Amino acid sequence: MTTSTVSACARIQAGLRDFLEGQMSAGERNFVAAHLQECPACKEACDRRNRLVGLMNQTLGQMNIGDDFAERATTRLRDLDEKLNEIRRSTGSTQLPDPEAVTVAMVPFPWQEGEAGGEAEEERLAGAAGGMLAKLGGAPWWMLSGAFHALLIILITLIGAAIMRHNEKDVVFVTNLEKRPEVQQEEKEQKRDIFKNIQSLETTEMVTETPAVVTHDEMEVADHLETANESEAAEAAGENGIADVMLGGSGTSAALGMGGGGGGAYGRPSGAGGRLRRAVAGGGGKATESAVDRGLEWLARNQEAGGHWDAQRHGGKHTGPTGDVAMTGYALLAFLGAGHTEKVGKYKENVRRAVKYLIEMQGKNRAGHDGRWVPLNYTNGIATMALSEAAGMGRIPDTIKAAQKAVDAVNEAQITRGNQSDREAWDYSPKGGTNDSSIMAWNIMAMKSAKIAGLHVDPVVFTGCLTWIDAGQDLGNLKPGEAAPSEWEGGKMSYRGTVAVPNKGAGSMAVTAAAALCRLHIGGAGLDDPGVLGPCNLIKKSLPKKYPYNLYYGYYATLVMFQKGGEHWKAWNEAMKPALLDTQRKGGPEDGSWDPAAGSGSDDDRVMSTALAILSLEVYYRYLPLYRDK
Repeated sequence: MTTSTVSACARIQAGLRDFLEGQMSAGERNFVAAHLQECPACKEACDRRNRLVGLMNQTLGQMNIGDDFAERATTRLRDLDEKLNEIRRSTGSTQLPDPEAVTVAMVPFPWQEGEAGGEAEEERLAGAAGGMLAKLGGAPWWMLSGAFHALLIILITLIGAAIMRHNEKDVVFVTNLEKRPEVQQEEKEQKRDIFKNIQSLETTEMVTETPAVVTHDEMEVADHLETANESEAAEAAGENGIADVMLGGSGTSAALGMGGGGGGAYGRPSGAGGRLRRAVAGGGGKATESAVDRGLEWLARNQEAGGHWDAQRHGGKHTGPTGDVAMTGYALLAFLGAGHTEKVGKYKENVRRAVKYLIEMQGKNRAGHDGRWVPLNYTNGIATMALSEAAGMGRIPDTIKAAQKAVDAVNEAQITRGNQSDREAWDYSPKGGTNDSSIMAWNIMAMKSAKIAGLHVDPVVFTGCLTWIDAGQDLGNLKPGEAAPSEWEGGKMSYRGTVAVPNKGAGSMAVTAAAALCRLHIGGAGLDDPGVLGPCNLIKKSLPKKYPYNLYYGYYATLVMFQKGGEHWKAWNEAMKPALLDTQRKGGPEDGSWDPAAGSGSDDDRVMSTALAILSLEVYYRYLPLYRDK
């Protein structure tokens, strides 16, 4: 067999997982199928992989495993499998380990109580496996085969961990039996130290002769809310912590806290339990999580067959790609914010279809760049943010490629004065001449998400926007970067203008909140900076009393007040929650949605109002804190 043939076979076998899971394009799939017909070695490799998957499914299907284990195990195995594929490509091997031998090794594995260590043990074992593979890069294939066997044993250990956690769900089974069955062994008290200042929860299981009724213990929300300076994420932040990651040379901070299959910088407590714990810690709870879930259900019901959300059907002013792409971006962000990705989650198919639509629509409208959707930076910024977060969470090559194209288009569309390094913000159209603070906010958020996702973002994008914010924000006699008096109220932002003619401070509360948030994301501004503290003090005096209120303002105010923390966040959170929870539609075809509110900034579309409300209620876990007490 020639070297070129071996190389081709190695590439084919490295892509077998995508081939068997239907993740290839039609052309790629046809090419692999033709090769398998001609190459006995690759055909045998494909058959072995199929048998291995079948044996694993058969084994797992007979075990009582927690509901969320399958997604975690699949994600973990895919990550380890990808490491193995990288080694196979580097060695040029065309062999695979024998799945039957692996299964034999699985059978006698001990399942005694106490041997599994929960999610921490999962991380330890997976990390050890990844390190083992990294050290085997130049090893012969017999050693790689042994490593693959070891990975399968590790996976079984993870199953044991999942089984041991199966009885730790936050439910209580009650019964109408008068006498409880005798207990042969002394029950061990299950202590759950989940939240600070919150009652411990116990799980009690009773045997019944009739269908059990599932109820939930009430969760106490602590009087003291965990804020940006006190969260578990902040405690973990350090010189290299996510809250202190500097984006490029601009000093932009990275703190996006969404989770799912991607992990990495987007990692957060995954699953409904992790979301609820973080929500309770930040001042939310079951009611806010229920509202998020019902809102996502409405979005899922109203997604079009093509993967998009039709703006016109839901009352939008903008029709065609301009409206549909923007609404798809809004909806996709809402799903991603709750941890649903192209790989994992109840709504992974909805996410896949939405991403597929955005990729297919990219560059179709002759917008001047194949990474744009329309000649409108507002729509492009929202879609770029959604694709970037999907790329960071799912780590799927096609999504990453499309997101990078979108980021490049946003970079090209920024206002430039003189040379390329002399930047400001964005106008409605690419290369326009007047800064628009509303459009700037979406594009800065998109660039932040892209940087965290590992995409290339030119640092001058951030410094240019900071130039505009410094010009357009009315700080009085104070200077950016210095500490402002605690009671200072100011920092209103201009809506539109240029650095030469900024119309200083002539903007709404929505763009004022957005400017303060952008300062935090770009970096160089602390929580007591006049450009942050002043807007937060103004927001504290402009709390939502009831819905409808300007959800565009509400979205940015929620994000910046969460970062500010303390009494500012408590005041905003206590006003925002009832305003949203009490007005979510209940019953009928619009159940779970929020009505568009004429004149409130969310009157474009029911999709827009619903997505912005959901994103506001996801703040407890969607964004990690940017700052902490020093």
